[in-house]
Amino acid sequence: MPVTAAAGIFQVSPTITSMAFYGKDDNLFRINRTTRDNARDYARVMIGRGQKRVAIAYDTRNRNFTESWLKEFQAAAVAAGGSVALAVPYESRPDVDFASVIARMLEARPDGLLFISGALDVARLAQQARKQAPQLPIGASGGRPPSSSSSSAATWSRAC
Repeated sequence: MPVTAAAGIFQVSPTITSMAFYGKDDNLFRINRTTRDNARDYARVMIGRGQKRVAIAYDTRNRNFTESWLKEFQAAAVAAGGSVALAVPYESRPDVDFASVIARMLEARPDGLLFISGALDVARLAQQARKQAPQLPIGASGGRPPSSSSSSAATWSRAC
């Protein structure tokens, strides 16, 4: 972005959410909520559903996004009376042992699981979570959870 900023070119991003890009006086226009906004909503909904201790797996290949999301979720969880039981970093690759990632998460005896990763990794993590702990609710970064008063809230809780 320094090259385009120096040239005075405006940029629009529908996907940038990291707090590293928030509140800057530059030529970038974000048209999405921040990781802080999303993580606060997730923490509120998950803790409101009894998931007071959440274990998190996050991909280190996109630290700007995942570590921002993790930091914001942790702060919001603590503020809401919950905690991050354990944060398990991994680097997304074709040969990642997702069963081991989930096993490490479960060692913390969480009330829920959260995956801060790309869609393919989320699917693979969810598959392993269902094999090892089918009763635990799971969630994933990327979408906004429904409000607790939403008619789809119960469905989200079971699916996630």
